[in-house]
Formats: sequence, structure tokens, C-alpha cells
Amino acid sequence: MTIEAMLNKGLSFHEIAKAVNVHHSTISREVKSRRREENIGARGMTLNRCIHRTQCDKRQICMGRPDCLRRCGSCSRCNTRCPKFEEERCIHHLKAPYVCNGCHRRHACILRKLVYRPLVADKNYRETLKEARQGINTTEAELRKVDTILSNCLKQGQSLHHVYTHNRDLFTCSERTLYRRVNLGCFTAIRADLPRACSMRPRGGKPVAHKVDAKCQDGRRFSDYLNYITEHPDLPVTMMDSVIGTVGGKVLLTILFANSDMLLAFLREHNNARSVYECFVKIKELLAKHIPHLTLGKLFPIILTDNGSEFSDPKAIEDLDPGHIKVFYCDPGESNQKSPIERNHEFIRMILPKRTTFDNLTQDEIDLMLSHINSYGRPKHGDSCPFDIFTTAYTHGAAFLNALNIRKVSHNDIILKPRLLEENRKD
Repeated sequence: MTIEAMLNKGLSFHEIAKAVNVHHSTISREVKSRRREENIGARGMTLNRCIHRTQCDKRQICMGRPDCLRRCGSCSRCNTRCPKFEEERCIHHLKAPYVCNGCHRRHACILRKLVYRPLVADKNYRETLKEARQGINTTEAELRKVDTILSNCLKQGQSLHHVYTHNRDLFTCSERTLYRRVNLGCFTAIRADLPRACSMRPRGGKPVAHKVDAKCQDGRRFSDYLNYITEHPDLPVTMMDSVIGTVGGKVLLTILFANSDMLLAFLREHNNARSVYECFVKIKELLAKHIPHLTLGKLFPIILTDNGSEFSDPKAIEDLDPGHIKVFYCDPGESNQKSPIERNHEFIRMILPKRTTFDNLTQDEIDLMLSHINSYGRPKHGDSCPFDIFTTAYTHGAAFLNALNIRKVSHNDIILKPRLLEENRKD
């Protein structure tokens, strides 16, 4: 709170550091890492942040009102409708104090604000501290290396003790830790592959997630994403997220094509990085079998996701089409940076409400749900449905959706209620 109060007064980091008795570099790192975006403008001014708004003479971009003679550069709809929109950023965010606290132009500025809020900063710190103290202290790359030998040997009937004894140089943890990780589902081999496990009563305990390796985000942060799409404005952006039914059960991997709102979803047994990688492997195999001219790099050149542990192995996904796929991460706690996929999750929740288990679902039922969701018209696209937009934008789009078992549903037959799956099971 002292930092915020002194920033609001326009004091320097050196003066703030003296007041709280720390080095000024500590204050600088705190402000830069805990600042947050606020999407607010200025009273009485149009919220148009396009860098070309003063010189642009375009009209009728949104086609919402044929009688509108207003210049698009003076309309806020330009920010979401114009394909050449390029957001203007405040240059003062690149130097101290890195935030808008204390800026005399703050209430007359329409650009995106960066502010330091003590309650938000404290919450962010405590969440970071909590994540650092839980989970498995290893990376997905290390787990895959161990899994290659351990799972093969266990599936051949060998005991974990035998594998550990004769491959001791491979493992960086104890034998007991390996048993625990097999029970948690960290490897391809499962508890039933242990020779005597079926005769033993399983112990209770909460599932433990993998500890996220922060190094996987180097060069893939949201600021890097903004620079990359500026350099490659013609590449389509896809967004990736997870939808959880009940804790410990099956989950959905969702992928959204931002330019069309086309939503894909894949049912996974476990919410880990390996299951995400396997979904992309299945897509690659499907393309190779049915549409050899369409590659993963053409479909997913840019992927934006959050900081979940299931997305902690971006290199494995990028290596499926080297040089043509790039994975980026949103800032921690800033799900609004991929708001399109968050909004589309509302359609899933209309059919699968929160706290609904996914354990009884099949991929065919998920495909049926997607067929209805993607056939539903969206006002932002002139009431066209994502299915039509996607098949028009991609040459082999119709063949790709057909291979995924996604069909277009007649407008009057669309059902966005839980009874969609209930009636399908009765049939």
C-alpha cells in the first residue's frame, strides 16, 4: 500500500525504496511483475486505440448500419472489426515507473492502462508462493525420459524395484517417489501394471499436479506474443484451454480459431501435458490420413494459452511441425487476454453445467455438442456461424471438420441444453 501511495504521488523508485527499507531494484521488479492491465478509457472520448485512427479514412467496416456515415477511425468498433487494427501502446510503460499511477494524463488517455494495485499484487504473490510449494518437482522433459524405460519394463511384467535397481543412473529420485508418481498417473504405465498392486488396497490422497517449469515460458510470454503477431499479421491465431468437469476426472482440451470462433474439443483421461501432446498427435495423424496437404503448422501457426501445468511442454507441440508452430502464454491471472475462448466456454457450460462429471462422456458426444455450438450464429460475425466462416477461410476446412466428425446443424434444430446429450443417449 505504501508503494501504491507513493507511486500515485509521482515519487521515484529510490524514494520508495528508502521508505520501505529495500533496494530500489526490488521495487522496480515488484512493480513490473505485479502490475495489471485495466481496459478503461477516458470520459467523453471514444475508446479507439488503433495507431492509425487519425489518418484512416475507412468507413462501413462493421456493416452493422448501412446508413452510418461515420469514419471508422472515430468508432470503437474498429478495434474488434478491422483486420488492419494495430493497438497503440503507451511508450511510458517501457521506462520507470512502468505504470500509470501518478500520470497527470491518466484520466484523459484512452490507451490501455497498466496500474499497480496492492490487493491484486498481494493475491498474485500468494498464489505464486502456493504454486511453488506444491506439485512434482520435475519437468515434463525429465518425466518423458524416465517414462520411456520405466513404463516399457513395467508393462513387460517387471517390478518397479527391479527397474530402479538396474537403471539407478536414470533416476534422480528415490524408489518410493517413483511408486508414488506411478499411482498419481504421471507415466504411461498405471498402477495396474505393478505386479502386486491389484491385490493391495489403494491409499487415499489428493491428486498432485506437476510443478510448472518457468523456463518453458522464456520467449513465449504475452509481450513476445504481441511482438510476434505484429511481425506476422497474416498468421491466424488459435487459443487453447482446459474445461474441467469434476476434480480428478476426465477433462476437455479446447482449441478456438480466433478469426472464426470455430471451437474444437478433445476428451482427455488426465489433465497433464502428455495428454495435451497426444491430442495434437491425433490431429496430425488424422491430417496425414485424410488431408495430406493440410499440416499442423497451417492450422495452428500461433497458439495462445494460459499458465496451467498441462501446457508446460510447449516444445513437444512445436516439434510436431518444427518452425511452423509457436506457443505463447498469457500473463498470470490475466485470462482476459484470451477472452474469445473464455466466452465460447459459456456454450459448453450451457450443455455441460459446472460440477458435471465428464467421466461418462464419449468423444462422439463431444463432437455432437461441437456440431450444435459451431452451427450457432454469432452477432459479431454478422450472424454467420463459425462452421460457415471456417470452411470459407480454409481450403480444406470442410474436409477437416468432416474428419473430426463435426457436422453443420440446421438453425432451427440447434440445442444448447443438457437434454442434447440425454436425448442422444436415448436414441
